[in-house]
Amino acid sequence: MKVKRRVQVTDEESLFHERLGTIVKIEKFYIVVQLDNYPFEMKFIEDELEIVEEIECTL
Repeated sequence: MKVKRRVQVTDEESLFHERLGTIVKIEKFYIVVQLDNYPFEMKFIEDELEIVEEIECTL
């Protein structure tokens, strides 16, 4: 996964299931995502996310 890719939360137990967002940064254990229409950045593990757009988006 790379920064600025569009992703969707796929973890069914997450409060953010099926929400879309943009990868902001990649940390050692987490991928930090800015979810659409949500004021905070959230941390997810790679297994909880699915890339929906391969092209880089502009923030």
